[in-house]
Amino acid sequence: MSKLASIISCLVIFLLMPPQSYAADLGGLVSSLKGGGYVIVFRHGATDDSQKDVYPFKLDDMSAQRQLSEKGRELARELGAALKRLGVPIGEVYTSQLNRAVETGKLLSGKDVSPVEALTDSGAGSSSAMANPDGKNAKAGRAVRDLVNAPPKAGANNLR
Repeated sequence: MSKLASIISCLVIFLLMPPQSYAADLGGLVSSLKGGGYVIVFRHGATDDSQKDVYPFKLDDMSAQRQLSEKGRELARELGAALKRLGVPIGEVYTSQLNRAVETGKLLSGKDVSPVEALTDSGAGSSSAMANPDGKNAKAGRAVRDLVNAPPKAGANNLR
C-alpha cells in the first residue's frame, strides 16, 4: 500500500472513530508526518467569487485569473502555521502555474514553489478535475499521480 493510500486510510478511519479516541490517533498521524516521506496534497483555498477565469492560462495577466479571497489566504496561512507548529517538515512544493495555486503553496510552506505546467488546468470549477488520470483531464491527473508517487527527500514531506 502506498504512503498516500495509508494516510488517506488513516484519515478515513480517524473520521469514523468516536471523539474520545481522536487525540491518540491524531498524535500517531502527526508523528508519522514528522518523520517525513509523505506527499501531502492540498487544493488552493477559497477564491474571490466576483472574479472569473477569463483567460486563466494567460499567466502574465493576473486580472484574467480568479484569485484567492482573503478567506482563502487566511486558511493557507493557518494551515502553514499549524504544520510548522507541529514540526511537520516540508520539502518540495509543487503547484500549478495558476496564481491561486502558487500563492496557496507559498502561504502554506513559507518558501518558493515549483509551478508545474502539467498541473496547470483551471478544472472548469470542478474540485475533482485533476483526480482522474484517465478522464477528461488526463494530463493533469497523470502529473498529480506521478508527483504523489515520487518519494520526497529523506526526512521531508512534499506538498502538492
